[in-house]
Amino acid sequence: MTCPPAADETALRTEYSGRLSRRFASHAVVNPTDRCSLSCAHCLFSAPLQKQAGAPRPDELTPAAAAHLGAFLAQAGVRQLVISGGGEPLENLPAVIALTEALVTAEELVVITSGHYAQSGPAASAHLDPVLQAFARHHASVRLIIRLSADAGHRIDPACYRRVAEWAAAHACGRVEV
Repeated sequence: MTCPPAADETALRTEYSGRLSRRFASHAVVNPTDRCSLSCAHCLFSAPLQKQAGAPRPDELTPAAAAHLGAFLAQAGVRQLVISGGGEPLENLPAVIALTEALVTAEELVVITSGHYAQSGPAASAHLDPVLQAFARHHASVRLIIRLSADAGHRIDPACYRRVAEWAAAHACGRVEV
């Protein structure tokens, strides 16, 4: 038994696919790694099965593959890139840099990070400066958003969060948000 078609089935199908097309062409989420130094007990990638010797693990995004992906996303017209992960995305910094350099159409970059690497001001800069520089090469008016992933399981010194926020304040020419 089939359901009767909607009053204007063709219009509904066209409207939906139009929204879907524009949405996919404007936004992409990339997880460059599943590595993370925090080993939270509740994290899927920290689960005992994943840590067993020989357990299948996804391949990490290489800088060459990231550049290829960035070029592909640019051809698709992606304007916002979210860099996240099952791990700490900045633990694969070369791939993040290659991706942001190749995605010349992006106007906004969102990096979701734990900030655990910010043990000092220079350490925060060592991770975040290259990302901002790679991203800002394309446009003067790009926007970088740093989203700090705060979780009780992370056991991160609150000073690390403060250092990331200080880095953002020092570089905020209207283009960095935390």
